[in-house]
Amino acid sequence: MAGFPLLTDNHGRQQIVEGLRVRDWDVVRAIDIFREGTDDEVLFEYASKQGRVFVSSDEPAQEIPKRWLGDGRVFHGMVCWPLGGSVTIKIEQHERAVAGRRARLRKAG
Repeated sequence: MAGFPLLTDNHGRQQIVEGLRVRDWDVVRAIDIFREGTDDEVLFEYASKQGRVFVSSDEPAQEIPKRWLGDGRVFHGMVCWPLGGSVTIKIEQHERAVAGRRARLRKAG
């Protein structure tokens, strides 16, 4: 399996999910487990409890991790991309950054 487990928001397009799955990513679409229109806060919390990184292009959703950080709450991450951008590239860039940080921490420890 590539990278880390993901949960896409209600607007996660099937083509994106399929593209990630072809690259061997573990991706769950919110629409497959929640009703359409479920609030991003609920999805973000579910992703956190399941050890998944939340994927969204919704600008308002970007406030959720900021609020969680301010409250000292733990979560696994969020990948945001502008509409029309390549989410697959953003997720793979994030995965490389996380892997690099982990390697530096192991080396320092």
